[in-house]
Amino acid sequence: MQPVRHCLASALVVFTAVVAAASIAAGVRTNTPPDSASGTAPAVPSPGHVLGRVSSADPAAELRGVVVTLVRDHQAVGRTVTNSDGKFAFPNVRPGPFTIVAEKRGVGVGRQAGGVKPGETVRVAIELKKPS
Repeated sequence: MQPVRHCLASALVVFTAVVAAASIAAGVRTNTPPDSASGTAPAVPSPGHVLGRVSSADPAAELRGVVVTLVRDHQAVGRTVTNSDGKFAFPNVRPGPFTIVAEKRGVGVGRQAGGVKPGETVRVAIELKKPS
C-alpha cells in the first residue's frame, strides 16, 4: 500500500508542476483578474498617508499616549498612540473614506471623518472632549 501512495503523491507533484509550467508559458495569471478592456491587470492604487495632531481644551492635559484608531466600515484597521506633542501618523493607508477616533481615559474622546486619495497625505486635527 505504501508504494501506491508514494507513486500517487509523486504523480500529483509532477502534474501540478506541468500545469504550473504550462500556465506560466501561456501567460496565465491566476491571482489578478485582467481588465476586460485592455487585457492587463488593473492597477493597484498607491496608498496615502494620514498625519494628525490631538489637542484638548484642557491645557494641562497629557497628550502623550492617546490611543488613535483608524476606522473603516465600522472596523478598526489601524491603531497607534500619540507622542508627547499629541502627534500621530498612519502611513500606507488604502485610499477611501475613514474615521479617526482618539481617546484617553481622564482626558476625553474625539473623532474626525475624512478621506484619502492615492498618494495623498491628509492632515487631521482632533480635539479631545470629556463626555457630557
